[in-house]
Amino acid sequence: MIALLLALSLGSPLRFLAESVEAQLEAWDVAGASKALDELVQTRPDSPEAAYFRGRILFEQGKYDEASKAYAEATERGLNKGALESDARLAKAAAEETKGNEVFESAHFSLRTRPGKDTLLAPYALEALEKAYSGLTKDLGVEPAHKIRVEIYDSARSLAHVSPLTIEQIKGSGTIALCKYSRLMVTSPKALLRGYPWLDTVSHEFVHYLVTQKGRNTVPIWLQEGLAKFLERRWREPAGGRIPPAMEHLLAKALHSGHLIPFEAMHPSMAKLPSAEDATLAFAEVANAIAYLHEKGGMAALRDAIKRVAEGDDARAAVAAAAGGSWADFERGWRAFMAAQHYKTFPAIDIPTTHIRKAGAIASGRKPSEDDALSSTLKASVPFRHLRLGNMLLRR
Repeated sequence: MIALLLALSLGSPLRFLAESVEAQLEAWDVAGASKALDELVQTRPDSPEAAYFRGRILFEQGKYDEASKAYAEATERGLNKGALESDARLAKAAAEETKGNEVFESAHFSLRTRPGKDTLLAPYALEALEKAYSGLTKDLGVEPAHKIRVEIYDSARSLAHVSPLTIEQIKGSGTIALCKYSRLMVTSPKALLRGYPWLDTVSHEFVHYLVTQKGRNTVPIWLQEGLAKFLERRWREPAGGRIPPAMEHLLAKALHSGHLIPFEAMHPSMAKLPSAEDATLAFAEVANAIAYLHEKGGMAALRDAIKRVAEGDDARAAVAAAAGGSWADFERGWRAFMAAQHYKTFPAIDIPTTHIRKAGAIASGRKPSEDDALSSTLKASVPFRHLRLGNMLLRR
């Protein structure tokens, strides 16, 4: 986006207004961006920049067809088509994927999904989200000014269509939901052979939404994911809790070998880590870091760390200060905290991977078979062979 701004042939006052709109959009402050755009329009109502930024705001508001028209208008007014190619593509994709969606409302959320079986998810999702809202807005000290949009897509390919991720990255990392463009973007559980804990995932993405707003989109991915993982079950139980067996297994191995994933390797997204195993380990690490911070100072420490980052502090310095010491102190304490959990490995553990169903199988409504729903690693293990034999005997 900076490249686009540098390419604009603007005088100093107009450039300042354009940069002001951009800054508010980057901070996820759509209301602030709208006010800044009003000033830009008053100065140059027929400028390509006015049309372009109107499209950006409409896109963030979920008005995808109108956003596409605004981008086309910006091109007609002389803006380089290549400069907004990515924005126009995402707006067009979102319009296609949400066309004809049914809309379900609750006090603080607006959920959209295609007509059909996925509409059954709406009441459960909204109930869980409202419970999450009740706890998380107090925990993090932020309340969104408007209803939050939630979009459920019927396949992983649809999620790839409306996001910067490729289908290969989704398969490789196990990413099946995102919080981006001022909305929660979630893949239907029917798109995966074994489904997934989708209500926890929806709540996880809502944590991202709140942290992004409170931190004005400055919180780095490792801190974002740590907070989201630590707080994702807040809708049904207190924050934190024991990590899942697959995470425990990988973290126990990494602690034993000393091969933890550096926080820097998690940037710009967990979805871009090379494998689902790496992503699972990374989530385990950052969840433990936030659990340790919470142990040191409770929810107040979490809020303080986000506030410091929003004010311009380095994330590590912010976390360390919120914990009451230096980063070196925090890192030593965090590693001791992980060791004190006495994590263990599990024989024949099945590391979660994203087994995406084929479009034809989803459309046919065919249920996955036992062979479909289990990974090749687990099927090759001795416990699975005993399980399979038990199932065969039970049927007979």
